Amino acid sequence: MLIFLRVFSAMVFMAMAAMVIGLTALSDVLTDWRGWPGLLVAVLASGTAVLIGSAVLTLVRRKRDLRRRRPELNRWENDVDVMATIPLRVWFVEIIGGVVLFALMTRSAVPMEGAPEFRDGKYVLHSHGRVIREITEEEFHRAEVDEVRNFAAFWLVAAWGPLVFFWLGPGRSVTLPPTDGPAPVRPRAPRP
Repeated sequence: MLIFLRVFSAMVFMAMAAMVIGLTALSDVLTDWRGWPGLLVAVLASGTAVLIGSAVLTLVRRKRDLRRRRPELNRWENDVDVMATIPLRVWFVEIIGGVVLFALMTRSAVPMEGAPEFRDGKYVLHSHGRVIREITEEEFHRAEVDEVRNFAAFWLVAAWGPLVFFWLGPGRSVTLPPTDGPAPVRPRAPRP
């Protein structure tokens, strides 16, 4: 399962990066839109959501295993110990790569007046149900490409997390502190 998640996360990330780069390079050339990049980005975004869910489920499984091995820990200590099972290299690469990708995302993001739409036989930009202005067909296609590129750039940043988690994080084994015999029972603080 881990191998599948590693390969799937790499494929989703590379495909999303190719979409962002391709839409950036082809934004002036792409006039016959027909919605195919938007559909592909939606599929890749769904794959990213599955990967994020898999990473969360992996951490939940670790938390449950840790709770079973060390029942004396309170919830906060258990959460801290679960996060401590993630190697430092994952945190470092996640943060540095996330910042770089976020900076690239904001750099390549195109400010938009509104969303493009074909309404009543005209190409228009609209925002919150209000038509801003009428645009040409060329501007319409350009605005569609920019809209999908902005969306894909956001999901590219989101896909970075599971990619690093599954490739650099620990595999099936989780390093937990060794226990010699039963764990000492610490008194819990009374709840207010």
